[in-house]
Amino acid sequence: MRSKSYWHLSRSLGTQTGITNDWLKGQGLISIRDQWMGCGL
Repeated sequence: MRSKSYWHLSRSLGTQTGITNDWLKGQGLISIRDQWMGCGL
């Protein structure tokens, strides 16, 4: 357990290099940003 908040941990180097947008897209997840911008899938 860490004493830091989830938001702070999400900005860590390990998280940012391990879980990339390309990896998430490869897992079949849609981009909330793309949906918001109207880009679709």
